[in-house]
Amino acid sequence: MAITCGLENQAYKYVYGVYNRWIPPFDPDKEMHITCGKNDWSAVQLLLYSEKDMMVCVNEDSCFYERGPIDIVRVAVDVPGIDRNDIDVKLIGLIKDDDRQEKSDVLLDTPFIYVQSRKVQPVWIEIKISKEMKPGVYKPQIKVFSRQMFEDEKLIRTL
Repeated sequence: MAITCGLENQAYKYVYGVYNRWIPPFDPDKEMHITCGKNDWSAVQLLLYSEKDMMVCVNEDSCFYERGPIDIVRVAVDVPGIDRNDIDVKLIGLIKDDDRQEKSDVLLDTPFIYVQSRKVQPVWIEIKISKEMKPGVYKPQIKVFSRQMFEDEKLIRTL
């Protein structure tokens, strides 16, 4: 499975519509360095792109595509030193704008989504920093896994 993964800042807006170059519209090698204060939050977007249809999942629940076997992509986020309850991972939905182009805009409550080939699926990753958090450098690990049907997952990439 050829999937491209990359990071963008929290304000990034993916646009799908009239003009598409059919390549990932982001730099897969971009590095992110984020600074955040206590009693605040920080966010980043993970962007996923594939030449084939896929399902993207942001939790460990089983999910299958109703029309048959396709690639299932799962996102897992861990930040050593930060409680998992303070990490929120959500899919971002696209909404058709006045210019008839779909733009990433809404955080979805569903844990998985079907994504057609050559379309980017943004994933919102938010980390809450409590007022008790010790100052320091925290290095998140964003892991992207893939599988089909009942196969074992394979690690695609760690960001």
